[in-house]
Amino acid sequence: MCAERTLLLAVALAALTTSGCTMWKVESAPLPTLIADGERGTLRITRSDNSVVILNQPTIVNDSIVGSTDADPPQRAAIPLADVIFVQTRHRSFEKTVEGVGTTAQVIIGAAYLSVILLIYRIL
Repeated sequence: MCAERTLLLAVALAALTTSGCTMWKVESAPLPTLIADGERGTLRITRSDNSVVILNQPTIVNDSIVGSTDADPPQRAAIPLADVIFVQTRHRSFEKTVEGVGTTAQVIIGAAYLSVILLIYRIL
């Protein structure tokens, strides 16, 4: 039973490590251009005071970028365009995916090895 739990834990960990293989990329295009070009998902905005705000479904209203935060419950946030230092968008990362798959393989092999050891000592 313990070996089965160990293997189940390894499979669950494998699913978690390969699901979030993304990274933030600094965008050089002006913010109005980014939003007009369809980047309406999620933006990571660094402000002039070095604070970071993640906005979902951003739009530009007058002289501010407006969107909802990841707070629970989501809250509306408006950031003056003059306060924005740079903007980042989320992109899939091949390198992070490969790292995640490699780590997952190591965990599964380790869990399988541990399961076999536990079975051997249980039988003896």
